[in-house]
Amino acid sequence: MCYVDFLKHKDCIQRINKVTLFEPSENTLKRAALHVSNICPDVEIITIIKHLEDIDDEDIVCDENIPTLHILYDLDWEFDVGNFAQVISDNLKGYNQFVCVGPCFKDYIADGLVDDFAEFFYINDKEDNYIKTFSEFELDPNAPWSAHIRCFSVGKL
Repeated sequence: MCYVDFLKHKDCIQRINKVTLFEPSENTLKRAALHVSNICPDVEIITIIKHLEDIDDEDIVCDENIPTLHILYDLDWEFDVGNFAQVISDNLKGYNQFVCVGPCFKDYIADGLVDDFAEFFYINDKEDNYIKTFSEFELDPNAPWSAHIRCFSVGKL
């Protein structure tokens, strides 16, 4: 939803064909699908009730002719991020962009999963690599939120 809001704010038009949501909680997944359907009423929504570590080859579907945006958030719990990255990597086709977000606590990047995931896909000196760590109150002056964000792409347009 933030991505669609960002596009609208920038007066950008982008056709979104499909949104796939992964979430282990059925209630949370239903709520997320409802929000997506309200902001993108013509989009196909696929919901998958799974933890990230349980995602397999059938869950990752990319089209070689359509760019894919992967948004991974809350990468802050312990699981085999290497296996997860391998499953995603094995199923990528075409051009893929990744936005990976995890919490950061007083300049400590939680478990390093965002970085571990990103490092699986690329070499640090790629020009399309974006890394930003927001400290407390930087995102919202009224809230002690923080975040570590990495954006990168895999494949060619």
